Amino acid sequence: MRMSPLYSICICLLAALCGCTGNSDGKRQFISMGTAPIGGAFQVVGSALSEVLNEKKGANNWKLQANGTKGSQENIRRLERNE
Repeated sequence: MRMSPLYSICICLLAALCGCTGNSDGKRQFISMGTAPIGGAFQVVGSALSEVLNEKKGANNWKLQANGTKGSQENIRRLERNE
């Protein structure tokens, strides 16, 4: 069984956010999620995911924002630089 790329992205994003349980000092965390070039399908998907995760954040004190990037290679380089 082959997994769709969209499903894979959703799983990776949710796995990354599992560790974001908020700060003990109560300050809001701002999380930037790199998507893909503006106008592409993944930018739309990333925006929709950020909206849902912001609405369903529960006790987490975060604000997730989808940002258009040049794509997956740039996103990987940003992760390596802790951006």
